[in-house]
Amino acid sequence: VKIDPKLNPYAFTPFSIGARGCLGQHFALLESKIVLIKFLSKFKMSLRKGYELKLKTTSLYGPVNPMNIEVKILN
Repeated sequence: VKIDPKLNPYAFTPFSIGARGCLGQHFALLESKIVLIKFLSKFKMSLRKGYELKLKTTSLYGPVNPMNIEVKILN
């Protein structure tokens, strides 16, 4: 597939940018956050007993050992 070099680089961006951007972009992003919150509210997540969180410092903070998370489905 040959791509036209004159083609706007944002032509296939989902919401595009600039003056011709999608009017519903803000709503869609807000709605996706609400759906994620509603989905995650159906679960209870907690660290397993005996797990001690130790952080290591690199360019970002992160756990030294993998986190043992227990996930339960709420009714």
